[in-house]
This record gives sequence, C-alpha cells and structure tokens, in this order.
Amino acid sequence: MPGGLLRSSIRVAVAAVALPLALAACSSSDDSSSSSTSSTAGASTTTSSASSAQLDTAAAAYKTYVTGQTAQLVPAVTAFAAAVKAGDVDAAKAQYPTSRTFYESIEPVAETFPDDLDPRIDLREADLEPGAKWTGFHRLEKDLWAQGLQPDSGAIADQLVADVTELDQRVKAPDFTFDPAKTAGGAAELLEEVAQSKITGEEDIFSHTDLWDFRANVDGSRAAVATVRPILDERNAELGKQIDKQFGNVDRELDQYRSGDGWVSYDTVTEPQRQALSQRLDALLAQVSQVQGVVGG
Repeated sequence: MPGGLLRSSIRVAVAAVALPLALAACSSSDDSSSSSTSSTAGASTTTSSASSAQLDTAAAAYKTYVTGQTAQLVPAVTAFAAAVKAGDVDAAKAQYPTSRTFYESIEPVAETFPDDLDPRIDLREADLEPGAKWTGFHRLEKDLWAQGLQPDSGAIADQLVADVTELDQRVKAPDFTFDPAKTAGGAAELLEEVAQSKITGEEDIFSHTDLWDFRANVDGSRAAVATVRPILDERNAELGKQIDKQFGNVDRELDQYRSGDGWVSYDTVTEPQRQALSQRLDALLAQVSQVQGVVGG
C-alpha cells in the first residue's frame, strides 16, 4: 500500500475510534445532567454506572481499532509474501515496511498471546536463542537486504501469513476483550519501545525502514489513548491537553523525515537528530504514562 494511502487508512481508523467515544461522552454528560436532582445515594449510583458504561465503550472501541488493523494486516502480509515467493525482491522491499505498520500499531496486543506469537512474527536476530528457528518479518528483512533470498524464504513467508492470520482470528474471537486501563498501559509501551530502544536503529537493522515503525507506534499509541479519552477528560482534562500538545510535537519532528509517500532511510538520520526525536518521544511518554493511573484509578 502506498504511504499516502496508508496514512489515510490510519487517520480513518483513529477517527472511527474517536467519533463513537465523543458521542458516548456527550450521552454520559446528558445522563449526568438529567440526574442532578437525584438523592445523594442515587447520584453515586449513577456516577458508578456511567463510569462502567464508559469503560465498556472504551473496551469496545479499542477492539474495533485492533480488529481493523489486523483486517488490513493479513492482506498486506499476504501480498508481501507473494512477492517474496515470486522472487520479486524490489516489490517485496517496497511492501515490507508498509505491511509491518498494521502490526507495529498494535504490537502490545500480540505480546499478550501465548505460544510465542509475537516472536514468531517479529523477533529480531539479536534476540534469537541459540538453536531456535528464526521466522517472521525480520528473517525476511535479512533475506531481502543482506543475504539474498534463501531456499526456505518462501516457507518463512507462508509461515508469516499463517501467524498474522492467527493473530487476526484471536483478536476477533467473541470472548477476547480489552481492559481499558491495560489499553492505556499499551499506549505508553508503544512509545517507550521507540524512545528507549528502537531509536538506535536496532529494529530494522538491515532495511533501515525504522521510521515507518516509529510512525505506526505513535499512531497506535494515539488510537489507544483516544479510546479512553472521555474518561481522561472527565478525570484530568489538563493531562489530555498536554498529551495533545506532545503528540503534535512528535508529529512535527517525524514529518521532517518524510520522503514522498514514505520516509528517508534511517541510516541517514544523524545522531543529534535521533536525540532530538528521542527527547520529543520522552516528553510524550511522560504524559501518556500517566493515563493508565487515571483510567484505572
């Protein structure tokens, strides 16, 4: 998927999360106003009920976002795998970073599943245990950029399709639900991973397509915060304003590295530039890391 279409897809996904939450917040406000003449005990009950309704709405909204991402992940990875299997290295290189974005935006969700689902999809070579089989995006990244396609590259591509399909099926299961407080924690986790480890370039070490991942991590964090925003605005509106400000700062910092529909190669980003980006991410993380306590409090 071209970068412009990809960014539009992400904006639509975040908007789809935010709109029902805004409507729910208005409904909650109306309900609160209509019950203002109730007894003290009645008012307490209403407030508790409204909070429960907000949590349910937030959980449902984040599931909608996550399933929307996996629904795009599967066909994107399928197309990427097809290019690998066809030996079309240029096409596979072009599709590698775009297909990953749908995964990077929700990676903390994949990490909650057993059976090493996240490592099967996204393990880096540096984290590979001796004697373990290496599969997933980064194994194919090395094949495409460093060592050439291998006899088993097609099988690795097929396995990646199977693994992201498994993720899609798991998140869509009726009994799979989200805890909004943990969703808020995941929003911070996405930013922390970028600010404290990925910023070095260790993630996409062969392709240097790290900025695609950074953008997806930030967008995924923004979407997660959006699902709990009515609760946040009710309990700490000033924190919400600070988060908006810091997201804007990160957006502007990242936008310096756009190139056409994509991003510059990360190995062209200098150390001082990486430090400046890291500082912006740290400032955002400092605000977003407080959301879990507000929502769960």
